[in-house]
Amino acid sequence: GGCDGYVDWGDGTAQDVSISSVSHTYSEGGTYEIKLGASISKFALSTFTNANPISLQQLNLATVTDMSSAFANRTTITGSIPELPPALENGNGMFRNCTGLDGTLPAKLPENLINGRDMFSSCSKLTGNIPEFGANLTNGQYMFMDCRSLTGSIPSLPNTLTNGYGMFSGCSGLTGSIPEFPPALQTGCSMFQGCTGLTGNVPELPDTLKDGSNMFRSCTNLNGTLPAKLPESLTNGFWMFAGLSNITGNIPEFGANLTNGQYMFMDCRSLTGSIPSLPNTLTNGYGMFSGCSSLTGNVPELPSSLTIGNSMFSGCSGLTGVAPAMPPSLTGYTYIFRDTQITNNESTPWPDNAW
Repeated sequence: GGCDGYVDWGDGTAQDVSISSVSHTYSEGGTYEIKLGASISKFALSTFTNANPISLQQLNLATVTDMSSAFANRTTITGSIPELPPALENGNGMFRNCTGLDGTLPAKLPENLINGRDMFSSCSKLTGNIPEFGANLTNGQYMFMDCRSLTGSIPSLPNTLTNGYGMFSGCSGLTGSIPEFPPALQTGCSMFQGCTGLTGNVPELPDTLKDGSNMFRSCTNLNGTLPAKLPESLTNGFWMFAGLSNITGNIPEFGANLTNGQYMFMDCRSLTGSIPSLPNTLTNGYGMFSGCSSLTGNVPELPSSLTIGNSMFSGCSGLTGVAPAMPPSLTGYTYIFRDTQITNNESTPWPDNAW
C-alpha cells in the first residue's frame, strides 16, 4: 500500500516501484531472501501468491502503520517473531493461525498499536512470555487466543483497553495472578477462559464492564477470593465464574443491572456465606448457584423480573429455611431447590417439580 522505493527479490533481480502493490514470478522454485527498500504504510502478503515464507528475519520497517492480515494462515513460517514496526497501529490478524511459529515474541509491542484483534491467535507453538503492552491498545479481542505454549505471567494491561473479548482464552501455560484491570474495559467475555495455570484472586472489576460472560470460566486454579462487589454496569454474567472450584470467600454484592446470571457461579463449591440480594433486573437464573455446596443461610427474595430459574440453587446442600415466594413471571423452575434443605412454603407452595 503506497510503496515508493525498490524490492530486491533475492534471485538477482530488483525492481523500482511506485504503486500500491507489487508481484514477481520466479523462474524456478527455491528459497529466496526478499528485501524491501521502500517507504510503505501497509504490508501484507497476497492471498493469491504461491510463495510459502519460511522465516521472518526483520519486520521493524520504520514507515509501516498497518499490517492487518500480513501473514495470516501462513502455516509454513517457523521460528520467532522479530521486532515489530515501531509505528504500527493496526495488527489485526497479523499472525493469525501461523501454527508453525515455534519461537518467541518480541519483548515489547509497539507503543502506537491500537488494534491487536486476532494478532497472534492460534499460534499454538509460540513460546516464552507475552510481550509488554504499549500504552494505546484498545482492541485486544482474541489477541493471544489458544497460544497454549506461552508461559510466565500476564503483563500489566494498558489503561486504554476497552475490548478484552477472548484475549487470553485457552492460554493454559500462563502462570501467576491476573493483573489489575484497566478502567476503560467494557467487554471481558471469555477473556481468561481456560487459563488453568492462573492462581490468586479475581481482581476488582472496572465500573465500565458490561459483558463478563465466560470471563473466568474453568480457571480452576484461581485460589483466592472474588471482588466484594460486581460492577453496576454488568448486564451479562453468563458462566462468568463457573468452575472456579478453589475460589473461597463470599459471593460478591450484585450491581443493579444484571439480567443474565445463567451458570454464573456453577460449581464454585468452596464459596461460603449466604447469597446476597438479587438484582431486580435479573431475568435468567438458570443454574446460577448450582453445585455451590458450601453456601449457607436462606434463599433471598427472588426478583419479580425472574422468568427462568431452573436448577438455580440445585446442589446447594447447605441452604436452609423456607422457599421464598414464587415470582408471577417465573415460567422455568424445575429442580430450582433440588438437593437443598429448603422446605416448601405452606401458605404459597411451589409445585413438586421444584425439588
